[in-house]
Amino acid sequence: GIISFIFSIVLSRKLGAEGLGLYGLIMPIYSLLLCITSDGLITAVSKVTAIYFNRRDIKNLNRTIHTVLVFVFFTSFNVALIAFFLRKGIAAWLVRDLRAETAIQCLCPAVLFVPLSAVIKGYFYGLGKYMVTSSIDIVEKILRVVILLGVIAIVKPTSVDKTVAIAYTALAVGEFVSMTMLYTGYRIQR
Repeated sequence: GIISFIFSIVLSRKLGAEGLGLYGLIMPIYSLLLCITSDGLITAVSKVTAIYFNRRDIKNLNRTIHTVLVFVFFTSFNVALIAFFLRKGIAAWLVRDLRAETAIQCLCPAVLFVPLSAVIKGYFYGLGKYMVTSSIDIVEKILRVVILLGVIAIVKPTSVDKTVAIAYTALAVGEFVSMTMLYTGYRIQR
């Protein structure tokens, strides 16, 4: 929570009022895409994991997680692809600001990474291993702040839409690293 608070302060300082407004206009689109792709996944997977784990049916647990990961990958990939190709229309008709197009493009990878992470988080929650997910979330939040500050310092964006796109890129990279770490932890645990 503290790191998220720091991120929001850094974000507001780097984006300014106009950039923060544009960032805020895009966030509901991101939330809607995540709702479509990952809503309820953590709860469902943790419940199934707990049932299989309590029965000591590790073979079916691993098969189920693998199947869910594959299904979620294809579903999320298609949703991200649709959002990517419709980004101009989403920016024009939903956000009503064409400057949002690049940021929408930059958040599309996160629409793939977050649902996959949700499946693995559900797996760890079902096993009762909360430290793994919370530690990875902390690393991801810190990384997001570092990436945001680093890329803005290196690129020195000249417009609000570029700065907002960098913020969403930092979000996507953070989610990718989080997913990679969760998957690595899953492979070790499995």
